[in-house]
Amino acid sequence: MILDDILDEIENMPEIRVRDVAIGRSWTAVWSSSCGIASNNGFIRDFEIPEMTHELLELSRSWDPFYSSLGIATVNSVIEGGGKRCNAFDILMEECRNRKIAMVGEFPRRYTDRIRTVSDEFYILEINPFKVNPKRGVFPETAAEQIIPRVDVLAVTGSTLVNHSTERYLALAELDAFVAIIGPTTPMTDVFFEYGVDMIAGVEITDPVNILKKIRFNEGMLHEKDGGIIYRVMEA
Repeated sequence: MILDDILDEIENMPEIRVRDVAIGRSWTAVWSSSCGIASNNGFIRDFEIPEMTHELLELSRSWDPFYSSLGIATVNSVIEGGGKRCNAFDILMEECRNRKIAMVGEFPRRYTDRIRTVSDEFYILEINPFKVNPKRGVFPETAAEQIIPRVDVLAVTGSTLVNHSTERYLALAELDAFVAIIGPTTPMTDVFFEYGVDMIAGVEITDPVNILKKIRFNEGMLHEKDGGIIYRVMEA
């Protein structure tokens, strides 16, 4: 499992004090040695935050999305993220030109609309049934087994780590497909490359105080242009 391998990679790191935690309707943030975030789809509840990161890291294995979000955010707070400063969708645009692409999860429409215009076939797999619209290429997530093996490019939201579905989608991709894991939830580690992923894209939090404040006020998308984060990309 990807998550198990990531946790094994950081297992011998020294204990790190938890400086702050913010839980909002869209994101969870943990600030330890650095600041990490993970998607949180509206799960807010009282929780006694431990002083050190060890207990929070173990929560990443939970099937409860509230706790797994806390755990993944903690993973991102202790991993020394690498990669170049880059917008992953610029790379994805070139990869999917005149090719078939499937995107798992919700990505900003300003990017998906551009990708739709250059790709040969375009599919979005959506877990929310109210957003399904096959005429627009938006299919229920349950169609993954029929759609993913047919495409040349697969882009999966990093949020799938929170519900532990990442491996399912990766297993459906053809061996020669270009596969990307994209989004602020994505841990910036080369562990993904051992699972056939070609590109990962996450964020570096440069202003934890500001980002935690935004999350507490339940702001949705976090944009590089608004300050506090930098988009990062690593390629295999």
